Amino acid sequence: MVRACYGLALSVALGLTAMSAPPGLAADAPAAQQAQITEPTPAAATPAAGTIPVATAPAAAVKTAPPKPETTLAIDIDLTRQRMTVTEYGREVGSWAISSGREGYRSPTGTYRPLWSSKMWYSKKYDNAPMPHAVFFSGGVAMHATQATGMLGQPASHGCIRQSPANAATTYKLVAKHGNAATRIFVHGKPRHDEPRLARRDAQPANPRLAVERPNGRQVAAAPRPAMRRVLLVDSNGFRQVAEIPANDPRLIAYYQRVAQMQSRRAAYTQAGGNSRQAW
Repeated sequence: MVRACYGLALSVALGLTAMSAPPGLAADAPAAQQAQITEPTPAAATPAAGTIPVATAPAAAVKTAPPKPETTLAIDIDLTRQRMTVTEYGREVGSWAISSGREGYRSPTGTYRPLWSSKMWYSKKYDNAPMPHAVFFSGGVAMHATQATGMLGQPASHGCIRQSPANAATTYKLVAKHGNAATRIFVHGKPRHDEPRLARRDAQPANPRLAVERPNGRQVAAAPRPAMRRVLLVDSNGFRQVAEIPANDPRLIAYYQRVAQMQSRRAAYTQAGGNSRQAW
């Protein structure tokens, strides 16, 4: 009975509200209230049919590294064998002897590419020593020509890679042809820092006269070895190196002859009272 009376009172109240509302709102208000109660708010608006959707912001472009240039010129430097091998487009074009850094001046190892080149360069560190056809690849270290071709095949430089003048010119032209980016220089191995070829003291026996040879099974006393002299060798680039050479070496004999001539001239000049220059 109470519920029925409450429902009747609610209906009468709603009817009075509809009659007192302005035209156009009485019919819309209940629908709006119903929509607010029953319809959930969508998470994302769906564009109506026939409308143009709003373009979203594009994703950030992914930066890709440029491809590395192809290596068309490879220069392999073997410090153990003291040899350089040049390969162009995968085909070997040359192999020759070099001189790397001697003891105390080791050549750097690793993979490099040329930094810069100079057809004629003079060392700023070693008394303006000439470095023709120089290709620098690690700081002040370069591949270049040398006039001390007799030292090729063994460590002899201050860290640079020495070549004969003709081979250094070939290397220089190939690097200029392919460019620094397409050239790779591989330096590997460990040089054997031996004494000069003329000064292998460890190759001599303690007492040369006790050495024997046995041709055909017969024991024959070996010829005594010549006496050795310690000298200072200076190459064309001004590099100095202490070595021991046989006393009968032609270079040492010529040196002693020049010293004897100078001494005799000096004695003649002294006997003349120091006033006559005919002795010179």
